[in-house]
Amino acid sequence: MIRSYNNNYLIIKKRKDDFSCVDVLVYSLDRLGRTSKELINLLSKFKERGIQFKSLQEGVFDTTSAMGEAVFQIIAILKAMEVQVLSERTKDGLTATRARGKKGGRPKGSYDKVKATAATTLYQRELPVSEITETLKISRSTLYQYLRSEGAK
Repeated sequence: MIRSYNNNYLIIKKRKDDFSCVDVLVYSLDRLGRTSKELINLLSKFKERGIQFKSLQEGVFDTTSAMGEAVFQIIAILKAMEVQVLSERTKDGLTATRARGKKGGRPKGSYDKVKATAATTLYQRELPVSEITETLKISRSTLYQYLRSEGAK
């Protein structure tokens, strides 16, 4: 029995109503997963469940053969190493940037003390939030930021 899903890959059941004996056939690896990490995870799940996998475009991805299985293992190891190296480089870069006295993240917006005081006063008079934001020409999030900074309750 052959079943197609989204024209991306075929599931071939070797025995009727038995998903324990399944093969997956795909035209190209890019049809199976968006990222290499996603692809490696999916192929690992296939292996855990005993599902054989074959790509028509990339002949080396054929877990039905010993060579295909070896290539898959090598690629999985290289991907894990790539993720670890990228993480280490990112952490080293952040550390070096902090050592130079730079701070990461989005810069703080300007703080208008006059508007913050006015917003707090209007809020304490129990005016509706929509009226306060229209009067002061500020957004709702800016209003709440001003109220937090001014300690309004």
